[in-house]
Amino acid sequence: MGIFAIVGGSYLLNIKAYREGYLAPLKALLSQTGPKYMLCVAGIWGLTANFDKIGVLNSTPTLWGIALYGAIAIGILPIMLVKARHKLQQIPQYFWALLPAGIFNGSTILLQMQALNLALVAQVVSVKRTSVLITVLLGALVFKEVGLRERAAGAILMISGVILIAQ
Repeated sequence: MGIFAIVGGSYLLNIKAYREGYLAPLKALLSQTGPKYMLCVAGIWGLTANFDKIGVLNSTPTLWGIALYGAIAIGILPIMLVKARHKLQQIPQYFWALLPAGIFNGSTILLQMQALNLALVAQVVSVKRTSVLITVLLGALVFKEVGLRERAAGAILMISGVILIAQ
């Protein structure tokens, strides 16, 4: 039931494409760049959460989070230096805007690792996926995206599916 709710919610997210046929909303998920990337990200996170659980169980949640994301940061540093060299001067300019984002992201990682230490991977990932509703609301409020009603209904249905799976 949970999987059907998630698929139904995904369908509702693109319900405006329904005019082009019954399968158009699902095709839109695969033809639009953003949804394609998000499906890939969800798949990757579904796998890596299990590695995080192994890492947390074999060390401590804080050590694992710091070591993992520290290694990722070091790994992408050369790419950033090559690809974004001309934009590095913007960091001091936007430091105070970036600082809260960094603090919140770091806190999210540490709390997620603590949760993995206490609960099943599927439950932790399910709770984390509830961020889809916040994303839909911020999209409407900050970026003035249209279709809040359909997107919110889809997000709520997807969260319901996540809750059913976590039970």
